[in-house]
Amino acid sequence: MNSKQKKIFDSMPIIAILRNIEPSQVIDIATELVLAGIRIIEIPLNCPDALKSIKILQENFSHHIVCGAGTVVTTKDVENIKQINAEIAVAPNTCPKIISHILEKNIIPIPGFTTPTEAFHAINSGAKHLKLFPAEFYGPKYLRSIRVVLPSDVSVFAVGGIHPGNIKSWMKAGATGFAIGSALFEPGFTTQDTREMSQEVVTAFRKARHETRRLFR
Repeated sequence: MNSKQKKIFDSMPIIAILRNIEPSQVIDIATELVLAGIRIIEIPLNCPDALKSIKILQENFSHHIVCGAGTVVTTKDVENIKQINAEIAVAPNTCPKIISHILEKNIIPIPGFTTPTEAFHAINSGAKHLKLFPAEFYGPKYLRSIRVVLPSDVSVFAVGGIHPGNIKSWMKAGATGFAIGSALFEPGFTTQDTREMSQEVVTAFRKARHETRRLFR
């Protein structure tokens, strides 16, 4: 992880998932996210024109954001996103072979897990950032139990059903960050919709981080 990536991950570890975004919308929506303070953006590969949209992000925002692909599940996916300079590769699952291939390409892997076994397979393969998915199905209590056995330098992103109202509960349970989709963008959203929602998410995150740090002093 380079200095730009580390700074962004440390300051605002929120990944905006732009599922089914049109390439023509990418610049306007990304601008609203960046202005609000959200500077990690994922576009899932199982969406139309995903590679084109990621390329647009990199060409226009590379100095301001960390961007990449979601639903990275094959070595071909990794090769494709490397060609457009993706910086993160998010997956719904844990596959040591894919994680190793991602790292070889100097991309940050964020594999999905649900069990301690999957988490440690990912960690032993070199992953430093994990994604609990689907988080809403398991809940904060489940993460709290798993977090106890995970290395402290491994971050966990809660993904699925995250919104401003439950960010604090997840952070108290040990979530380092979040990946958020429909609460920030979905087809039909205007730039104003994304602006308002991203501001709510950032405000909730900052407040929760402040209160959580105070609790654990």
